[in-house]
Amino acid sequence: MTSKVEIVNSALITLGANVINSFNDDTTESIAANVKWSIALRATLREYAWKFATKRSTALARTNSDPEFNYKYQYTLPSDCLRVIKVNEDTDFKVEGRNIITDKQDCYIQYVYFNEDTALWDASFTELMVAKMAYELAYTLPRSGGMVDRMYNLYQKQLIEARDADSSEQMGGTLGQFESSLISVRDYS
Repeated sequence: MTSKVEIVNSALITLGANVINSFNDDTTESIAANVKWSIALRATLREYAWKFATKRSTALARTNSDPEFNYKYQYTLPSDCLRVIKVNEDTDFKVEGRNIITDKQDCYIQYVYFNEDTALWDASFTELMVAKMAYELAYTLPRSGGMVDRMYNLYQKQLIEARDADSSEQMGGTLGQFESSLISVRDYS
């Protein structure tokens, strides 16, 4: 398991900066990391429907007021929701503020949540957060000013790799079907 401090230290080493012992150290690096961490994590989780940060909920509370027009019902999003993926297996809904509006009497959602538990993260997402923190900290730390563009490019590269790794786990049945067809061809030759 990689901790938040280890992720930040990896980013700091990438920048040639001093490492930290905790987010509460009285150093420029620690103060900057403490300020940037939550914002950077929220933004990175929101960028994609990461499997390790996906939840489903069937217990959404209806708000006290329904929408004024076009839709019948309004539901409050869960407090940890960063990005809505699906609502009722339907495409006719809207997210407005911290609410979902829909014509469905019941509201079931799949969403990306604010997953801070680094033990649950995919290894490629951990590497992505290292790159994100290096990019964010490059703006802040005095000795790393010339690294901003390089860290942004590193982040973009890691984002593609992390998305590819995350999406490749969707293949489940397809791979098995492919293997089965190869075996059957081999058996008949």
